[in-house]
Amino acid sequence: MRNRPLCSVCLLWIVLIAGIVWFGGEKAEDFFSPSDLETCVEDREEVLVSGTVWKKEFTENRQTYYLTNVSIHIHGRSLRESKIILYRKTNSKKQTENEIFCGNKVKVTGKLRYFDRARNPGNFDQRAYYRRQKIHASVWIDKVLKNRGKQEQWRERIWRLREHWKGMLIRQLGKEKGGVLTAMLLGDRSAMDPEIKELYQVNGIAHILAISGLHLSFLGTGFYQFLRKKSGSYPFGCAGGILALSLYVLLVGKSVSVMRAFIMFLFRVGADAAGRKYDSPTALAVAAACVLIGQPLYLKDAGFWMSFGAVLAMLLILPVFVELPFQNVWAGLSTQILLLPILLKAYFEISLLSLALNLLVIPLLTILLMMAVLASFLWLVFWQESVLLLKGCGWILAIYEKSCDLALMFPGARVTTGKPELWQCMLYYLIVGGVLLWIKKRKKTDDMKEDKIGKTVVKGCRKNPDRQKKLRGNVIRVGRKKAGRAERKSDRKSRWAAVLGTGIVTATAVLTIPQNLFSGVQVTMLDVGQGDCIFIRTPDRRAYLIDGGSSDVKNAGKYRIEPYLKSQGIHKLDAVFVTHGDEDHIGAIEEMLKRRKMGVRIVRLIFPPQSVWDEKLFRLAETGQGCGAKICIIEKEKQLLEKSGKEIFRIVCLGPDTGQKMEPGNEASMVLAMEYQKRRFLFTGDVEGAGEETLTQELKKHYQNVQWDFLKAAHHGSKNSTKETFLESVYPKYTLVSSGRNNRYGHPHKETLKRLEKYGSRLYGTASSGAVTIRVNGRKAWLTQTLGACYY
Repeated sequence: MRNRPLCSVCLLWIVLIAGIVWFGGEKAEDFFSPSDLETCVEDREEVLVSGTVWKKEFTENRQTYYLTNVSIHIHGRSLRESKIILYRKTNSKKQTENEIFCGNKVKVTGKLRYFDRARNPGNFDQRAYYRRQKIHASVWIDKVLKNRGKQEQWRERIWRLREHWKGMLIRQLGKEKGGVLTAMLLGDRSAMDPEIKELYQVNGIAHILAISGLHLSFLGTGFYQFLRKKSGSYPFGCAGGILALSLYVLLVGKSVSVMRAFIMFLFRVGADAAGRKYDSPTALAVAAACVLIGQPLYLKDAGFWMSFGAVLAMLLILPVFVELPFQNVWAGLSTQILLLPILLKAYFEISLLSLALNLLVIPLLTILLMMAVLASFLWLVFWQESVLLLKGCGWILAIYEKSCDLALMFPGARVTTGKPELWQCMLYYLIVGGVLLWIKKRKKTDDMKEDKIGKTVVKGCRKNPDRQKKLRGNVIRVGRKKAGRAERKSDRKSRWAAVLGTGIVTATAVLTIPQNLFSGVQVTMLDVGQGDCIFIRTPDRRAYLIDGGSSDVKNAGKYRIEPYLKSQGIHKLDAVFVTHGDEDHIGAIEEMLKRRKMGVRIVRLIFPPQSVWDEKLFRLAETGQGCGAKICIIEKEKQLLEKSGKEIFRIVCLGPDTGQKMEPGNEASMVLAMEYQKRRFLFTGDVEGAGEETLTQELKKHYQNVQWDFLKAAHHGSKNSTKETFLESVYPKYTLVSSGRNNRYGHPHKETLKRLEKYGSRLYGTASSGAVTIRVNGRKAWLTQTLGACYY
């Protein structure tokens, strides 16, 4: 670093900021993204908002406006905010009357909403995502009070150009392929099919959807070289390339990857214009420093690390393989080695076939971008030729989709490892870094030995003319020496490859340690909103689910349950217990069955006896059979056992009692009792009425004088269940309630809470705590909350 002072200064700045962000915690986040909103304004409170529109996005269902220089007026106070988001329904009748343009100064009224934290481990943290963009809240527009004329017409013109370009691509290629190409060229994923986006992500090629160095170098370098050749002037070529790229950056937005590529491009053309050598490490360090000056919280963004990590891999790891053939393969492998912990921390799984897929995808991507950009420029003049080029783009995108579908059929297409901890990522990089430093040092030592041997031979020949003639004439001996040198070099490469392979395997094994350390029982009540979902991991590492559904969270299986399971290293569920047929208990199960190819596979569904099935349970069983799940029935007093030495894990079915006349629904809910190391759990579904009375009699008969450690309150804490007679037979130490925040039913009801308090039970609910996890191992038990922690 002695010859790179600018690089050294930037690295010191990055290390300083990283220390503040990582060790500062919430205080650092509040410092770098300050806001008084949460202390002054309640969620869903009516506010008056004014500001300037700097960006807008339209979808089929809603319009989104991004405001800057914001003032929020409430209770006679005016609060200043950097940015805020406004939402408005697309089908509003007053939309054409109060059309909002980019650059307009607007004043609106509406209800303020805060962004959600991650309610379960592994879920998307919406609040953290928007805080990195210095956005702390959103407002659904009720009424537009003021909408002054166009203050910055160039913003509106850029938006219209972007929408026109997007519309042309979708019209010519269709919504599916046009949406993909729009994401690649404009960075706009709003029109992209979510299934295609997930397909790319699962197969490890989602990076092609981001505006990156390939896009910017293709456009900027293309303009730069063209103008330089035509004009014969480096400054003119540089100015033209920078201008073209600046316009493109305004068009696609200033994301992390765009700014990184733009700053590195400026360094490249600047070096050419000044007649100096381009230094990649310095350009990369300056780009990272500039991005972090704008927002230091990007250090907690996976996109930041992926963008800069891909380039860093080319600088640090690829040189180890520089003497080997097939450099494209080694470039992809270098990127995978460096980004592996980041990918696992963000997505919890990786495709072993992604390297092979990228060997196909990346070369075609250059052709795809070239054809797409050329077609876009020719559209106004030579539209027939433009249509042909776009058809070619469609063929390439079809190859991408078919290749991804085919890859999912092979073993290793999806390897779910779970989310590694920070210490594992650090240890991984220490191992890989140590191996690379050892190879670099050995390579330098071996090269010095070869140079020393060569210099000694030449020196000896100069002093002894007879020996010099003898060596020159003895072609066979010289050939043998060269062959020996080549053989030694080959041996060294084999030794380096073996050391590197061993190091990578060891480092990769470190990333999967935490999911296999805990050997006891884990029970997690997931936050799925107004619904139920309980995850159980047994001592033998089997994974069970009790129910899965929600009445107020859309796609709860995809966005709440599956991310949690993947973060725990779960790629399949050995069994799912279905207590009854309400939508808030089975909706996500049906969704997960249909998503088995890219989600979490369900091996078997366990139902109560058919005599208490309703139409929804019959339909779910039919869906399960069609999706390859085994259909099982568990009756009262039947049990699942696991034996590990002296320890026994047991799940016993306590209901419904088919001997009693019960209507399908809540009162006929399946009830399960679980026991492990003298800890008892009672899972009651939505049981109430006659079902709860029968259960109470069963408990008094077979579990007399037994105090239950954990009770899952029936029917989300409804007053119609968990009656006093039932509590007298249970006496739960801790009660878990699954309910949605501000739900329309008022769950949990005050009557239920008073009854639980009377019997001395401590309450934990998903509405206030997020997911609640209980771990039992030996005599110890731990209870933790996603939004807080409590140990006993």
